[in-house]
Amino acid sequence: LAIVYKNKLPGNIYYKNKNILNWIIAGLKFWSLIQHKDGSFDEFYPNERGWVGPTAFTTFSSIEALNLIYDDVDEYDLVIIKNTIKKSCDFIIKGESEEDHLANHHAMACLAVWKSYKLLGDKKILMGYESLWKNFLTYCDLDEGWSREYDGIDPGYLSATISFLGKIYQDNKDPRILDVCK
Repeated sequence: LAIVYKNKLPGNIYYKNKNILNWIIAGLKFWSLIQHKDGSFDEFYPNERGWVGPTAFTTFSSIEALNLIYDDVDEYDLVIIKNTIKKSCDFIIKGESEEDHLANHHAMACLAVWKSYKLLGDKKILMGYESLWKNFLTYCDLDEGWSREYDGIDPGYLSATISFLGKIYQDNKDPRILDVCK
């Protein structure tokens, strides 16, 4: 919705449509309401408190939507949404409890936390990103050019990992990211 609200595309009846904006903000505020006190979100089961699936993915997508409509959101709603993002980061930075050994999950955790840092400018989030990044690198075989998914390589998830890292690299030209992608 944020994409069609923000972009003047041919035949786009939703461009700058106030109802669409209200729905986007309502969605972000609902996302805030369903967050657990520890910063996590449920994927499917109540009280599941998932690390990447529900928490990192929704944090990243919420940041992307918020970035598109930022100037059209009132200060009160911005505070609510930013607080939710901060709490999500705190949860993600603590690390996985599932011990899934999936590089793509660790890359997504890095992406959500990096984008949170870019939005909020909080140095603690940047430190959390660096910690997550170092952990992500333990899943990479840079000599052979693959990242571990469970106990081996998976080309499909490898492409997801590269996609997540590419999104970080768009505004973080850290050569370590490029090395992994190459």
